[in-house]
Amino acid sequence: ENPHGTTVEALDAALHRYPDPRQARLKAAIAGLRGCAPSQVVVGCGSDEIIDLLIRVTCEPGRDSILVCSPTYAMYQIFASVNDVSTVDV
Repeated sequence: ENPHGTTVEALDAALHRYPDPRQARLKAAIAGLRGCAPSQVVVGCGSDEIIDLLIRVTCEPGRDSILVCSPTYAMYQIFASVNDVSTVDV
């Protein structure tokens, strides 16, 4: 937010306060570069969100495990624990 108002350039660019929550244009652009369908592209707010989503959609709490190779990024173990998924260090 700008206490001096919006610039003409920003108005001309049709900038909005919040981006598209479905990231349609971004997914389409990435899919075009990678040669896949936009529905096969996942974007998030950093690697932490993607790691959490990956564990949530692929693991059954209290039943599944994920493999980690120490030393590694600590968020794998943290999100596994948060989602009641065990880790196996290999």
